[in-house]
Amino acid sequence: MAIAKNVIMQNWQAIKNEIQKNWSSISEHDLERSKGNMRSVSKLVEKNYDQKQNEIKNALSTIIEKYGQSRRPTYWRTKKDSSINRRDFRNPTRH
Repeated sequence: MAIAKNVIMQNWQAIKNEIQKNWSSISEHDLERSKGNMRSVSKLVEKNYDQKQNEIKNALSTIIEKYGQSRRPTYWRTKKDSSINRRDFRNPTRH
């Protein structure tokens, strides 16, 4: 699974929560022991569920891709968006 480890490690808690939502019989302890290693996680899923490795890898990739995308704060807008005044974020007490 060619996914940047830093994305997994930076978002491990959220990714772990989503894994547990999809495969509830996998314990948090088992996930913590995997230390974010997706190969270990996929083996855990395969052991506990009757799923093919391809299905597991696709599901894990989908979960991780959510966090690998560039995420900007909602107040970061393009120049075309005039609905927000960026000055409001510099000094919230002055308007």
